[in-house]
Amino acid sequence: RQILDSLKLHDKETRSYLKTVAHADLSYGADDTSSAVSLTGAVALLTRSNVTVGFGGGWDKHENNRFFPVFGELGYYLAEGEWKPYLRLQMGYSLGWRGDNDKADFGGFRLQFGMGLQKAVSEKVSLTAQFNYSKQSSGAQIYGRVPTYEWISGSLGVAF
Repeated sequence: RQILDSLKLHDKETRSYLKTVAHADLSYGADDTSSAVSLTGAVALLTRSNVTVGFGGGWDKHENNRFFPVFGELGYYLAEGEWKPYLRLQMGYSLGWRGDNDKADFGGFRLQFGMGLQKAVSEKVSLTAQFNYSKQSSGAQIYGRVPTYEWISGSLGVAF
C-alpha cells in the first residue's frame, strides 16, 4: 500500500493524469574483450510523481552473439522542464543465438541501469542522451565457457 501511495497510481486524480510515453535508443559500448551495439525501445506510463513503469524489447550484439531482450522498465525524472535528468532501470530476459549456429538458444538474465538527460525539441518529441551499465548473462556453455557480458555504453535516442 505504501508503494502505491508513493507512486500515486490508485487515486482518481492520478488516474486521469497517467500518460503514455515511449522511447527508442541506439547504444554503443565496450567491455574488456569486445564492443557491444544495442537498439532498444520501450512503452511506459508516466505518473504524476514522475515515475515511469513500462516494458520493452530490443536487439543486442556482442562478439558473434546476438540477443533479443524483453524487459520491464522503471524510470524516474529527477526534475521538470525543458531539460529533464532521469534514471532508468531495465530488467528482463534475453533470448540468445550465435552467428555461426542460429539454432543454439543461450539466453539469460539482462540488466541495464542508466542515467540520462532528456531535452524537449517540440511539445511531443524529446531527444535523449544516456550513460549505461549493462549486464547480460548466458545460460549455455559455448566453447567451454559460459559467457557473461558486462559493458558501459552511451545511448542516443528519441522520446515521445
